[in-house]
Amino acid sequence: MSSGIVGLIEAEGGRVTFSRFMELALTHPVFGYYSRIDRLLGRGGDFSTAPALSPFFNRTVARLVTELVDAAIAEREAWNATDLSASTARASALTMTAPGEALPGSVSSDVAGGRLGVIELGGGEGQLAQGILNFWQSERPEWRERVAYRIVEVGARLKQIQKDALAGRMSSGWQVAWGSDLEEACAGIRPVLILGNEFLDTLPVHQVRVAEGTMYEAYVEAEGPDLVW
Repeated sequence: MSSGIVGLIEAEGGRVTFSRFMELALTHPVFGYYSRIDRLLGRGGDFSTAPALSPFFNRTVARLVTELVDAAIAEREAWNATDLSASTARASALTMTAPGEALPGSVSSDVAGGRLGVIELGGGEGQLAQGILNFWQSERPEWRERVAYRIVEVGARLKQIQKDALAGRMSSGWQVAWGSDLEEACAGIRPVLILGNEFLDTLPVHQVRVAEGTMYEAYVEAEGPDLVW
Protein backbone atom coordinates (compact mmCIF):
# COMPACT_ATOMS: atom_id res chain seq x y z
CA MET A 1 0.00 0.00 0.00
CA SER A 2 1.25 3.50 -0.89
CA SER A 3 2.76 5.32 2.07
CA GLY A 4 0.89 8.34 0.74
CA ILE A 5 -2.46 6.66 1.39
CA VAL A 6 -1.32 5.72 4.90
CA GLY A 7 -0.37 9.34 5.50
CA LEU A 8 -3.75 10.56 4.29
CA ILE A 9 -5.54 8.20 6.65
CA GLU A 10 -3.34 9.31 9.55
CA ALA A 11 -4.24 12.91 8.70
CA GLU A 12 -7.93 12.01 8.98
CA GLY A 13 -7.59 10.69 12.51
CA GLY A 14 -5.87 7.37 11.92
CA ARG A 15 -8.86 5.45 10.60
CA VAL A 16 -11.48 5.83 7.87
CA THR A 17 -14.48 3.87 6.67
CA PHE A 18 -13.86 1.26 4.01
CA SER A 19 -15.74 3.50 1.56
CA ARG A 20 -13.38 6.38 2.24
CA PHE A 21 -10.39 4.07 1.93
CA MET A 22 -11.61 2.94 -1.51
CA GLU A 23 -12.12 6.55 -2.55
CA LEU A 24 -8.58 7.51 -1.56
CA ALA A 25 -6.97 4.38 -3.00
CA LEU A 26 -8.71 4.72 -6.36
CA THR A 27 -9.28 8.39 -7.07
CA HIS A 28 -6.90 10.54 -5.01
CA PRO A 29 -5.29 12.93 -7.54
CA VAL A 30 -1.74 12.05 -6.44
CA PHE A 31 -1.78 8.64 -4.74
CA GLY A 32 -4.90 7.07 -6.27
CA TYR A 33 -4.70 4.09 -8.61
CA TYR A 34 -6.23 5.88 -11.59
CA SER A 35 -3.74 8.73 -11.25
CA ARG A 36 -0.64 6.56 -10.78
CA ILE A 37 -1.17 3.74 -13.25
CA ASP A 38 1.06 3.89 -16.33
CA ARG A 39 -0.76 1.32 -18.42
CA LEU A 40 -4.35 0.50 -17.52
CA LEU A 41 -5.74 -1.69 -20.30
CA GLY A 42 -4.58 -4.30 -22.76
CA ARG A 43 -1.19 -5.98 -23.12
CA GLY A 44 1.06 -4.89 -20.29
CA GLY A 45 -1.86 -3.36 -18.41
CA ASP A 46 -3.72 -4.48 -15.32
CA PHE A 47 -6.87 -5.69 -17.08
CA SER A 48 -8.88 -5.51 -20.29
CA THR A 49 -12.41 -4.36 -21.02
CA ALA A 50 -14.69 -4.93 -23.98
CA PRO A 51 -14.14 -1.50 -25.61
CA ALA A 52 -10.40 -2.21 -25.73
CA LEU A 53 -10.82 -5.73 -27.07
CA SER A 54 -13.21 -5.33 -29.98
CA PRO A 55 -14.45 -2.45 -32.16
CA PHE A 56 -17.64 -4.46 -32.69
CA PHE A 57 -18.61 -3.89 -29.06
CA ASN A 58 -18.16 -0.14 -29.45
CA ARG A 59 -20.16 -0.07 -32.67
CA THR A 60 -22.98 -2.06 -31.07
CA VAL A 61 -23.15 0.34 -28.13
CA ALA A 62 -22.97 3.26 -30.58
CA ARG A 63 -26.05 1.96 -32.41
CA LEU A 64 -28.00 1.69 -29.16
CA VAL A 65 -26.93 5.15 -27.99
CA THR A 66 -27.87 6.57 -31.39
CA GLU A 67 -31.36 5.08 -31.17
CA LEU A 68 -31.84 6.62 -27.73
CA VAL A 69 -30.59 10.04 -28.82
CA ASP A 70 -32.81 9.86 -31.92
CA ALA A 71 -35.77 9.27 -29.62
CA ALA A 72 -34.77 12.16 -27.34
CA ILE A 73 -34.44 14.52 -30.31
CA ALA A 74 -37.83 13.45 -31.66
CA GLU A 75 -39.43 13.97 -28.25
CA ARG A 76 -37.88 17.41 -27.91
CA GLU A 77 -39.08 18.45 -31.36
CA ALA A 78 -42.59 17.19 -30.64
CA TRP A 79 -42.58 19.02 -27.30
CA ASN A 80 -41.38 22.25 -28.89
CA ALA A 81 -43.97 22.04 -31.67
CA THR A 82 -46.77 21.48 -29.17
CA ASP A 83 -45.51 24.27 -26.92
CA LEU A 84 -45.21 26.71 -29.84
CA SER A 85 -48.77 26.00 -30.92
CA ALA A 86 -50.07 26.41 -27.38
CA SER A 87 -48.04 29.58 -26.83
CA THR A 88 -49.42 31.13 -30.02
CA ALA A 89 -52.95 30.37 -28.90
CA ARG A 90 -52.32 31.84 -25.46
CA ALA A 91 -50.67 34.93 -26.92
CA SER A 92 -53.70 35.71 -29.05
CA ALA A 93 -55.89 35.56 -25.94
CA LEU A 94 -53.63 37.71 -23.75
CA THR A 95 -54.00 41.46 -23.80
CA MET A 96 -50.54 42.12 -22.37
CA THR A 97 -47.41 40.24 -21.44
CA ALA A 98 -44.54 42.00 -19.71
CA PRO A 99 -41.36 42.30 -21.82
CA GLY A 100 -39.19 39.23 -21.34
CA GLU A 101 -41.90 37.38 -19.40
CA ALA A 102 -42.43 33.76 -20.39
CA LEU A 103 -45.93 32.78 -21.39
CA PRO A 104 -47.63 30.54 -18.82
CA GLY A 105 -46.69 26.92 -19.39
CA SER A 106 -43.91 27.66 -21.86
CA VAL A 107 -41.07 25.15 -22.00
CA SER A 108 -37.83 26.12 -20.27
CA SER A 109 -34.81 26.99 -22.39
CA ASP A 110 -32.81 23.98 -21.20
CA VAL A 111 -35.43 21.71 -22.80
CA ALA A 112 -36.40 23.82 -25.79
CA GLY A 113 -32.89 24.55 -27.00
CA GLY A 114 -29.24 23.84 -26.47
CA ARG A 115 -27.40 20.58 -26.86
CA LEU A 116 -28.43 17.16 -25.76
CA GLY A 117 -25.74 15.35 -23.84
CA VAL A 118 -24.25 11.88 -23.72
CA ILE A 119 -22.19 11.39 -20.56
CA GLU A 120 -19.80 8.47 -20.18
CA LEU A 121 -18.86 7.59 -16.61
CA GLY A 122 -15.21 6.56 -16.53
CA GLY A 123 -13.90 6.75 -20.07
CA GLY A 124 -11.06 4.21 -19.81
CA GLU A 125 -8.64 4.90 -22.63
CA GLY A 126 -11.29 6.45 -24.85
CA GLN A 127 -12.12 3.52 -27.11
CA LEU A 128 -15.86 3.52 -26.41
CA ALA A 129 -16.17 7.28 -26.91
CA GLN A 130 -14.10 7.01 -30.07
CA GLY A 131 -16.35 4.26 -31.41
CA ILE A 132 -19.50 6.26 -30.71
CA LEU A 133 -18.16 9.45 -32.25
CA ASN A 134 -16.86 7.57 -35.30
CA PHE A 135 -20.33 6.09 -35.77
CA TRP A 136 -21.93 9.50 -35.51
CA GLN A 137 -19.43 10.97 -37.94
CA SER A 138 -20.63 8.41 -40.47
CA GLU A 139 -24.33 8.17 -39.63
CA ARG A 140 -25.30 11.45 -37.89
CA PRO A 141 -22.82 14.16 -38.93
CA GLU A 142 -25.44 16.86 -38.26
CA TRP A 143 -25.21 16.04 -34.56
CA ARG A 144 -21.99 18.02 -34.34
CA GLU A 145 -24.26 21.01 -33.73
CA ARG A 146 -26.82 19.22 -31.56
CA VAL A 147 -25.13 16.74 -29.23
CA ALA A 148 -22.34 17.13 -26.69
CA TYR A 149 -20.24 14.18 -25.47
CA ARG A 150 -18.96 14.46 -21.92
CA ILE A 151 -16.70 12.13 -19.93
CA VAL A 152 -16.55 11.97 -16.13
CA GLU A 153 -12.94 11.17 -15.30
CA VAL A 154 -10.91 11.67 -12.11
CA GLY A 155 -7.52 10.44 -13.34
CA ALA A 156 -5.37 13.12 -14.99
CA ARG A 157 -3.33 10.52 -16.86
CA LEU A 158 -6.41 8.75 -18.21
CA LYS A 159 -7.98 12.06 -19.15
CA GLN A 160 -4.96 12.88 -21.30
CA ILE A 161 -5.08 9.45 -22.96
CA GLN A 162 -8.76 10.05 -23.74
CA LYS A 163 -8.04 13.49 -25.17
CA ASP A 164 -5.35 12.04 -27.42
CA ALA A 165 -7.70 9.28 -28.60
CA LEU A 166 -10.49 11.76 -29.39
CA ALA A 167 -8.38 14.57 -30.83
CA GLY A 168 -9.32 13.66 -34.39
CA ARG A 169 -13.05 13.82 -33.74
CA MET A 170 -12.73 17.03 -31.75
CA SER A 171 -10.81 18.66 -34.59
CA SER A 172 -13.61 17.70 -36.97
CA GLY A 173 -16.15 19.63 -34.93
CA TRP A 174 -17.50 17.27 -32.29
CA GLN A 175 -17.99 18.85 -28.89
CA VAL A 176 -16.24 16.73 -26.25
CA ALA A 177 -15.54 17.90 -22.71
CA TRP A 178 -14.54 16.43 -19.35
CA GLY A 179 -15.84 16.77 -15.82
CA SER A 180 -14.51 15.56 -12.49
CA ASP A 181 -18.02 14.62 -11.35
CA LEU A 182 -21.51 14.18 -12.78
CA GLU A 183 -22.69 17.65 -11.81
CA GLU A 184 -19.82 19.30 -13.66
CA ALA A 185 -20.33 17.07 -16.70
CA CYS A 186 -24.05 17.91 -16.88
CA ALA A 187 -23.50 21.67 -16.95
CA GLY A 188 -25.26 23.32 -19.88
CA ILE A 189 -26.72 20.21 -21.49
CA ARG A 190 -30.24 18.79 -21.23
CA PRO A 191 -31.50 16.16 -21.47
CA VAL A 192 -28.66 13.73 -20.87
CA LEU A 193 -28.07 10.05 -21.53
CA ILE A 194 -25.66 8.45 -19.06
CA LEU A 195 -23.65 5.35 -19.88
CA GLY A 196 -20.71 3.52 -18.40
CA ASN A 197 -18.77 0.32 -18.93
CA GLU A 198 -17.49 -1.57 -15.87
CA PHE A 199 -18.04 1.54 -13.79
CA LEU A 200 -20.28 0.49 -10.91
CA ASP A 201 -17.87 -2.20 -9.73
CA THR A 202 -15.27 0.44 -8.84
CA LEU A 203 -17.50 2.75 -6.82
CA PRO A 204 -16.60 3.07 -3.12
CA VAL A 205 -18.87 0.97 -0.89
CA HIS A 206 -19.41 0.68 2.83
CA GLN A 207 -18.77 -2.65 4.51
CA VAL A 208 -20.88 -3.57 7.50
CA ARG A 209 -21.33 -6.56 9.79
CA VAL A 210 -24.41 -7.40 11.82
CA ALA A 211 -23.90 -9.08 15.19
CA GLU A 212 -26.78 -9.79 17.55
CA GLY A 213 -29.00 -7.30 15.80
CA THR A 214 -26.46 -4.47 15.83
CA MET A 215 -24.81 -3.14 12.67
CA TYR A 216 -21.07 -2.41 12.79
CA GLU A 217 -19.21 -0.57 10.06
CA ALA A 218 -15.78 -1.74 8.93
CA TYR A 219 -12.91 0.73 9.23
CA VAL A 220 -9.39 0.76 7.84
CA GLU A 221 -6.80 1.92 10.35
CA ALA A 222 -3.21 3.10 9.96
CA GLU A 223 -0.80 1.05 12.06
CA GLY A 224 2.74 2.22 11.46
CA PRO A 225 3.53 1.81 7.75
CA ASP A 226 0.67 -0.67 7.32
CA LEU A 227 -3.11 -0.64 7.18
CA VAL A 228 -5.28 -2.99 9.22
CA TRP A 229 -8.98 -3.69 9.64
